[in-house]
Amino acid sequence: MRYRLVVLLAIVQTLLWSTLYADEVPQSEDPFQDEQDQCQITVSSEMLKTLEQSIQAAVKCDENLWSNFLLHYHETQQNLTDCLQRPSDEDAPGASDVFCQQLLDDAQREMEQEHRKHSDELEKQLHAAQQEVQEKHDEKVLLEGQLNRLLNERAELVMDLLLANIAIGDTKQALANYHEFPAKDRTHELHEQIVRSVYRVTIYQDQRLLNLLNFVREIQTTDAKMDLYRLMMGEIQKRPSQRYGPIAAAFALNVKADTTAYNADQQLYTNLMVPLVARWKDQLANGNYKEVISFAAKQPKYYEQMQTDLATVDEAKWANLKFDLFVPYMNSFQKAALRLEALRQVLNQIWTRNKQNSYQRLVLTAKQLDICETFMNRTKNQDKNDRRMLDDLKKEFTKFASGKVYKTYLDASRKPSG
Repeated sequence: MRYRLVVLLAIVQTLLWSTLYADEVPQSEDPFQDEQDQCQITVSSEMLKTLEQSIQAAVKCDENLWSNFLLHYHETQQNLTDCLQRPSDEDAPGASDVFCQQLLDDAQREMEQEHRKHSDELEKQLHAAQQEVQEKHDEKVLLEGQLNRLLNERAELVMDLLLANIAIGDTKQALANYHEFPAKDRTHELHEQIVRSVYRVTIYQDQRLLNLLNFVREIQTTDAKMDLYRLMMGEIQKRPSQRYGPIAAAFALNVKADTTAYNADQQLYTNLMVPLVARWKDQLANGNYKEVISFAAKQPKYYEQMQTDLATVDEAKWANLKFDLFVPYMNSFQKAALRLEALRQVLNQIWTRNKQNSYQRLVLTAKQLDICETFMNRTKNQDKNDRRMLDDLKKEFTKFASGKVYKTYLDASRKPSG
């Protein structure tokens, strides 16, 4: 508004001066020519009263400012024109010019006063507006701070729920909590927090890691899945109790069952499974069954995926195997089906590796099969498939030597040694 008033002032000054000196333009362009006499204007008292009232008219800075200005301008222009057109007073030459100039000066001063008045008002309004803007800005900053605190508190709550649901094994709810985090926040740092939470309480860390495995397998994003698997393997390898035990087996088997992860990085499986299987096979070969049997009892679904490997002796070690220490482990299992499957694996190896010199090992195997049958007879609600498999294993003995059957080797096992 202040700039508009300045422009209007410039316009009225230009127009008023142009009207006042319209007849003063020199006829010659010679810069040394004397100026012609200025016009003399005689102004009547009625004309002065009219002009004075016109000049003193109030001009308000509102929506009618432009209309008021035009009215004021036209009235001033008309009064000055009338002033210039009246004949000069012969007794006071130039008096009319002076008076018209005074009128013009008064008009200019009034416009300047109006300009200053409105400028002051605009400055006050601008200052008030700036204060209001600053207050709004401060309020916005305060609200943003409160919002950020609420968002942080919500994120912390979601994290607590996520970790709690993983800990108790509620995979479905844990996944829902995980997806409450925006995609941009599902970062390596978040995954580190998840994995570290498993180890907060030592006595629960194994079960919580198994729960976390179930959670990770359900994640659909490959990058997130692989990041979590690698973090988990790193933690397992730091702890001998996990690296050489059931947890390593469970982790490796989960990775192998997770086709996406296994195809992306098979070392997640082999780096843990290969040394673990070698360790357990050496234990079984030397009559140490404790870890394998405990694994089978606590994690039967994982053991069943490994039982063929564990019962299969490396070919290079078969000839020097202390068979009398090895074969009894098969009757250490709590389930008849596991015992029978291990015995079947042993009979297959005897057939393929030393059927020409199999008698002594068949005698020891027959003894273990008899122990298994005694165990089954004491077990209530026998499984028909187990009984059928037992009978099939007895028939396997007949193929090694003509005329010799399962009872032949069993009777030999009952004779005193010596």
